[in-house]
Amino acid sequence: MISFENTVDFVPHGRHVVAVHPATDTDPEFLSLQRLHKETVFELADADAEFYSLGPAPEEELYCKGKIVVLSAGGNTRKCYTAREKIEEVVRCRFFTSPDRPCVLPRLILPSKDLVGEPIDTVCIRNSSAIRVYCDSGDEFIVALQFGVTHMWKSKFGLILERQVGDKEKPYPVIFALLHPLDDLSRVVFKQANSTLEEPKDSSLQIVFSDVDSSIVITYNRMTDRHSVWRVRRATPDDLEPGVPASSRPPTGTNTPIPTTAVNTSGSMLGVQPISVTPITHSASPSLVSTPGPSSRCSRPTSNINTPSTRPCSPVAPGSRLNSPQSMGKLLRCGVSPSFSSKVSARLGQTISNSMIHNTFEDKDRGDTTPLPLSVSLCFDHIWTEQTNTNIKEPFIGMAKKVFISQDPVGQSYFCFLLPNNQLSIVKFKFANNEAATMIFGSVEKISGVVDAAPLPDLRMVLVLEASGCLTLYSGTMRVGKTILSHNVNTVLTQEIGALALDSEPIVPPPLLVAAEKSTSFTSTPILRRKQQVLNLKTNKNEQNLQFLSPVPSKKQVLPVELRDPVGRQVTIIYNSGEMRRVTLPKVSTSLVGKALNFVIELMPLELGRQLHGSWYTRRHAPGPSLSPAAEWDIFCKCILEKCGYQTENLDLSSSPELNTSGDGRCGGSNCGSGAKRSRTEAGTDGDWQYLLHSPQHTFSGHCISKILRLDHVVKESVDYKVGQNNKPGEIDSTCQLFNYLPSCFLALHLLYEELKLDTSKYSELPFLVNLLSRLATDLQLHEYQLHYWKDFPDNCFLQTSESASQIRQEYIRKLSNSTILPPTPPCVFSHLLNISEGLSVSPFPILGTLNSSIKLTVTCISVLAAGVKHQSLEMKQFIKPVSQPGRPGSPIPDVYINENASHTVAEIISKSTWCKTRLGNLPLNVALPIISALSTCQLNPNPNWGKNILEIIGRDDLAQNVDLIDNRIQPRRSIDEAPDGLEGLECEVARLRWPKDLRRMEARRILQSCRPAIISLEQGPEVSDHDFVEEKEYFLKRICERTMALPIGRGMAALRSTSPLPTEMLCIPPLCLTGRAGPKGTKVELAHIDFPQNMDHWPCFHNGVASGLRLCSDLDSTDIDSVWIAFNRPGSAENSAETEHAGFLMALGLNGHLAKLSKSDAFDYLNKGSESISIGLMIGMAASHLGTMDLLVTKKLATQLEALLPPTATELPLSHNTQVASLLGVGLVYANTGHRHMVEVCVQELGKLPGPELENAMDRESYSLTAGLALGVITMGQECNTSLADLHLPNLLHNYMLGGPWPKLNTSLTQERCQSDQIKEGDSINTDITSPGATLALGFMYWNTGNENIASWMEAPDTMFLLDFVRPDFLMLRTLAKGLILWNKIHPSVEWMESHVPANIVGHCLVRPPDHPEPGMENLDYETINQAYCNIISGAAFVLALKFAGTWNLSAFKTLEHYIKKFIAISKRSISELTGKAMIEQTTCTLVLSQAIVMAGSGDLSVLRVCRFLRSRVHTSTIVTYGSHMAIHMAVGFLFLGGGRYGLARTPTAIAALIISCFPKFPTHSNDNRYHLQAFRHLYVLGVEPRLLTTRSTETGAVVPCSIAVQYADTPQYIGPALNLTSPTLLPDLNSLSSIAISDKSFWRTIMTRDNSWNTLRLILDLGGDFFVKKCGLSYSKGLVWSLSEEEMKILEENGFSRGSWQQMIFLESLPVAASSRKEMETCQDWAGQLKSLIAWCLFKEQRQLIPFIQSLISIPSNLGIHQAGFISHYLRFLHALRRIPTNNKFLEPETVISICQSASLHIDRTCLYHQQQQTGKANVVTGMRDYLIAGARPILGDPTDRQLLSSLVALNQVPLVPAAKSAVGSGSANPIKLISQLKNSPTPASLYRLIR
Repeated sequence: MISFENTVDFVPHGRHVVAVHPATDTDPEFLSLQRLHKETVFELADADAEFYSLGPAPEEELYCKGKIVVLSAGGNTRKCYTAREKIEEVVRCRFFTSPDRPCVLPRLILPSKDLVGEPIDTVCIRNSSAIRVYCDSGDEFIVALQFGVTHMWKSKFGLILERQVGDKEKPYPVIFALLHPLDDLSRVVFKQANSTLEEPKDSSLQIVFSDVDSSIVITYNRMTDRHSVWRVRRATPDDLEPGVPASSRPPTGTNTPIPTTAVNTSGSMLGVQPISVTPITHSASPSLVSTPGPSSRCSRPTSNINTPSTRPCSPVAPGSRLNSPQSMGKLLRCGVSPSFSSKVSARLGQTISNSMIHNTFEDKDRGDTTPLPLSVSLCFDHIWTEQTNTNIKEPFIGMAKKVFISQDPVGQSYFCFLLPNNQLSIVKFKFANNEAATMIFGSVEKISGVVDAAPLPDLRMVLVLEASGCLTLYSGTMRVGKTILSHNVNTVLTQEIGALALDSEPIVPPPLLVAAEKSTSFTSTPILRRKQQVLNLKTNKNEQNLQFLSPVPSKKQVLPVELRDPVGRQVTIIYNSGEMRRVTLPKVSTSLVGKALNFVIELMPLELGRQLHGSWYTRRHAPGPSLSPAAEWDIFCKCILEKCGYQTENLDLSSSPELNTSGDGRCGGSNCGSGAKRSRTEAGTDGDWQYLLHSPQHTFSGHCISKILRLDHVVKESVDYKVGQNNKPGEIDSTCQLFNYLPSCFLALHLLYEELKLDTSKYSELPFLVNLLSRLATDLQLHEYQLHYWKDFPDNCFLQTSESASQIRQEYIRKLSNSTILPPTPPCVFSHLLNISEGLSVSPFPILGTLNSSIKLTVTCISVLAAGVKHQSLEMKQFIKPVSQPGRPGSPIPDVYINENASHTVAEIISKSTWCKTRLGNLPLNVALPIISALSTCQLNPNPNWGKNILEIIGRDDLAQNVDLIDNRIQPRRSIDEAPDGLEGLECEVARLRWPKDLRRMEARRILQSCRPAIISLEQGPEVSDHDFVEEKEYFLKRICERTMALPIGRGMAALRSTSPLPTEMLCIPPLCLTGRAGPKGTKVELAHIDFPQNMDHWPCFHNGVASGLRLCSDLDSTDIDSVWIAFNRPGSAENSAETEHAGFLMALGLNGHLAKLSKSDAFDYLNKGSESISIGLMIGMAASHLGTMDLLVTKKLATQLEALLPPTATELPLSHNTQVASLLGVGLVYANTGHRHMVEVCVQELGKLPGPELENAMDRESYSLTAGLALGVITMGQECNTSLADLHLPNLLHNYMLGGPWPKLNTSLTQERCQSDQIKEGDSINTDITSPGATLALGFMYWNTGNENIASWMEAPDTMFLLDFVRPDFLMLRTLAKGLILWNKIHPSVEWMESHVPANIVGHCLVRPPDHPEPGMENLDYETINQAYCNIISGAAFVLALKFAGTWNLSAFKTLEHYIKKFIAISKRSISELTGKAMIEQTTCTLVLSQAIVMAGSGDLSVLRVCRFLRSRVHTSTIVTYGSHMAIHMAVGFLFLGGGRYGLARTPTAIAALIISCFPKFPTHSNDNRYHLQAFRHLYVLGVEPRLLTTRSTETGAVVPCSIAVQYADTPQYIGPALNLTSPTLLPDLNSLSSIAISDKSFWRTIMTRDNSWNTLRLILDLGGDFFVKKCGLSYSKGLVWSLSEEEMKILEENGFSRGSWQQMIFLESLPVAASSRKEMETCQDWAGQLKSLIAWCLFKEQRQLIPFIQSLISIPSNLGIHQAGFISHYLRFLHALRRIPTNNKFLEPETVISICQSASLHIDRTCLYHQQQQTGKANVVTGMRDYLIAGARPILGDPTDRQLLSSLVALNQVPLVPAAKSAVGSGSANPIKLISQLKNSPTPASLYRLIR
């Protein structure tokens, strides 16, 4: 009998939820009360059947009843769905996202690689017309059904559907597959063994079972009455044409269309065809309604809610098959089929409007109605079929009622079929060669009389419900035993009432209880329990649960009728009364017994192993009280010995003294498992007192007290050393099945013993194993094994000198000794590892596959460390070998490749195992020291490519957190507390740490804020009237407003990517305040009395929106920003300013990459409005989001706003000029760095576009031509040698556009005849005022960094005054800029280089006052032209110098630009500025300041900030300071504080182009000026920004910590790279100019990142926010402890490499209290403390802090030699002796330390032996025991457990071999040490032995 562990009443959680659901009309409480009152039976009004399932996940339940589905876990409702129609089926299914995987695979692939993408866990709900798929992530899909479905099956790849087949239906396919909710239904083909493809087209073939893990489907054929097994896989091209053998098919198969037929009973013509779209108003598919949990019964569902989540479905990253925006979700929820949505959402990642959908399908309905063929996605490969029934007269058995897969304890798998004739058909199978594609089947065995069965995966058994009502466990086909079910409440009360004899007819107990205990008598009176049972009655039970309330017993028996929902060890039993009970079967065993059982079974034949497992389980879980681990071990010993033939009733198998209790087998006695239960009493017995006297605690305490009082300790003679006189040993039964496998059992347990020796946490289990192993070794006469166990545990070892005690006769021993499986010498893992470390030749250590994982791992690690080779493979078969296992093929031992560093190899080996730091800490000392030392070595120099697991193992938690941050793409959470001025980035933690000592952050914030009114600080003069004073204040306010309107661009730079959005809130846009406050009363001042442009805030509002949008982080994987949230931020008011700000917001989203998530419908809605600002922001934003991608969809959107991309026959659209300018640049961004020929032709054509009729291209032509040149340059950036563009002759063409001349003939496919304008006449020559800027920059872009001197010579300034008059001064600035781009590597940060661009003939006349008496020939010099040319040349040179050194903080470049800034500021105050033009001086000054800010980007430099503050203050006194001047100055401030100090500027080609476009040195004169340059382009600097902030954070706290960082520049041909020391947080220099970065702070672990191995990791860290985790060195500081070293000693230590901080963080032992009873012990304790201090200092010095716990154990070895059950101290000392003798392996410990510990141990042994010799008590002691051992070869009997342990430790330490008494050199009783020389010489330390026994 097997008792259950737990039995509880079971009610599905979903039933409680449905009972209180608003959709449920029946009140269960009312029904229960009515039942109790009337005592009648009636059925519920709601007749809807319920069905539920328990998933493999812990306590997950899927419940359905009527129209309600409940998904719960652990009794908590996760989701609840309510449908409008009755639900027919619910399945928990997992899909996979595989966007790159085609429907048909090109070739057959391995089963382990057939799944691609991320898993999608869903709940699939089917009704009559649709399948609704609800993802756990919140997404919702609808799959419309065009045919009836009988059943859904989940598979490895998705859902498998069985179509409902009509009676008179044509043969069409019936099996379909759904691989993804957005895919079409696909066909399934069946491939027979002869490679013939078939497709079932009738209902004769039905699926009865599917398994996801093994990808198996089992079908039943009604025509043949046979079950078949199929393997499910993805289809290949050979599987596309069914019905034809594979050998005769053509190479490429085609799908045949399937005609439409009527199969739906509703009358609609529905066929097997792709799912069509049903109009929304006529959708027949029901929609599920999200409902709350059961907390409120008063709530009612809302009819218009169509999703189970509180928030609409959000799309995920582009390219994913889950990319279903909310608009697509609306279409799907309205009935749109996946056949169309898959093409829209999964393939394009976008959605379209409803009108387009209806138009599309209306067109399709009018066209061809022939259904398209369905593709084939899955193939069922035939594996096995039942044998044909040869008896014709025997009727068909029918389809199996239940099918499942089970396993037995030895790993064999079975298919189990529960047949209608109550037979359980079991078929054994296995995979051939571990390959899932091939299976081997065994014979079919049947079990009769089975009502139901259920597998128990955790037990690897099957629970069978027999016809008699008994529950029986089966292991495969072997019957294990019956189970006994505890009495439930109803049965007990019924039997108790029946015992009152109120009725003459006796109560018949259930057969289950009769089978369990036939003689059980039930107790009587239930009066005291009846009230409680009635009160505890559940009101939702059916009426049959209430029958026990009646005194009249019921004749109906309560019997189990069904088993269902097996999970782990649990299964649900359903009774005929409707009651359900959830039962739990007990575990197989605890830890030790479970390991021992697995080891023994591993070395047995499969059938014997299964029998042993079943026998043990039956005996272990017999009814009775719970067992202790020791009692369980004794039962296991009896079980296995009985199976081997022992007569266990004659054996005392007690593992420890506390188990020597007689009587009850549950307490460890000999009658275990049999006999009646003993009565329990409180009186006690004499045995209790004897138990206390013999307990280990009493023995140990008595020994300690006797030692303190110097008395002789009387010890009870151990039972291990005597044999009872009256006990007969008995004789073993050699006919038992396991008798011949007794050596195998012994070896298995011995290997388990050696395995547990490598885990100190399992040492408490070793004595139990020693007790059994020593007994078996004694019986088998294995003397070496006896000595092996005695040396480890002398107190627990069974020793018997008399051979009469053994139950095995000599002939049996000789028979068993012929077994070759048992090595003659006991394998010892410690000795094996020691020999490997010493380099000795060893025999391979036997292991049992994966069971000896610790031995295999440690041997591998020690072998690698001792090999001493590099870049070689180490053959592990010379160190370990697998033991041959009967019936199991042994797997070969793979070789280990040793790389450059053996320690790294060890770390990689450990990381691939399941070991963690805790497991490493449980290694024994002798094994842990070399391994931990190797791992500590890895700490100093870890491999930068290691993963998180290996880094945690070696103790580098800092690098592990960095790897985790990269792997999980963890973005730093920005601030969500939005500041009113939008500058929360300047108040972040990093900004405060970077600039903690001054107020530069506050000053920058004051300069860039625009939300507060300006202060009008004017004083009214006495002659000024009030009216004039009001106008004066308003004029002053107007000039301040010009400054305020120009600052949003700079604010956007400072606040770049500094905050994260809230999905439920709109982004706050700081107001652009254009009012003022006049003192002293703060009177409000507005522009009410003066004239000003009404739309002057149009573009400032646009910039304000961009600045606000740029605050959002650029994490493209974030789900907070999606199409729904973007549309959610649309302004609700109709104000122009709000719409303009939203347009800028859209552009900002695009610059950060978020606009790629905007759906097509939303984009169409934006563009359909026709707003210029919206179109500009959308076009530039979408182009920036798809930078350089050549995205076709974005190109089409740009074409709608750009006439150049439209075909000639296209309808003319009312497009604004600025929109076309923005779209033209968008083309350049989308095709950046691609050299796309067509787009190059378009840009070239638009560069010289002439004005057309009706004022077409007549206004602001300069900006259009410049944009065309910029777009052309971006497309061809640095592509001088692009051969595909050679025939266009671009250099000559652009040179012609730059210098002028006749119109060239374009060699492009877009050349058209020029249409003359009616208003503008330009003639036949090129208007260079229009084309020159764009052509100049296009040439500079095209030849960037090429060093082409010829092209650069075109950009030289004219060297004569005559030619200089023909060039516009601002063209010289662009030419100088282009020349610098071409000669990029020749840029030098010096004044001389800048002056070299000025023609020599005008150098002496620049910025000087004209002389009163000019020299001859100089009378007519145009000083204004010369000065303007000089200013522009300097501006261009300064700008290209800034681009070269952008974000580098180069000191030379900074000083060069500072020289010219001071020069021009000084000139602006002199009269010479009038000659040059103050506007020109102002523009040059602004360009220089902006260039200097670009060089110092992200530095927050104070000198630049002071200049900017001075220049922006010129409001009231200056009239030449324009809107453009303020824009340049505020952009300079923004660059200084770029992203709040987190970002720098890149120097890539794209970044340089973006900076030129955004900082184009020609600024607008007023707020609406777009003549030369579109103001929206000023924000494109974002494309040139890169994260460079490196912030070091503590691993323990996560806080920012200052840390020294060593930066090494790369060597160049010109100079050797310098080294730079920085302190984090800081901005790193450009990574392209560096060679390495290292954490050089001595307080933290050193980490080096070089360009060769970890540069990509560093880039990813910077992209993710720059958080770099560092770990502190040294021990944590302990308060209250004082260091006692002097200053001189500290100075010496610091000279040797120690830091004072490391010493101050040590554990100081001198202040610890030391308890000692004598002066001698006090000296010993102080000596121990001194050793510990020195070793800890050594660990700190060697940076091996992980060794400190082992060091503490190491120095305790000498004093622990004699401790009771010390275990393996001798092995530790042997290891130390070996280290002393091996200088090459002396890297683990210092030689001095090893010698000190060994000498301490020897001294302790000598003192102990001397003490015993001085006592002369005449009793046996260590000295006499050693003599007896050497003389007689026997283990002496010592009364003191300390002496026994010390003696065994000495024998093990000195490696004294076992010498039988017959071969002794001297006679018995001889005590002369000289005569023991023959025994002493067998030990490697004979001198030490002689010193002990002399």
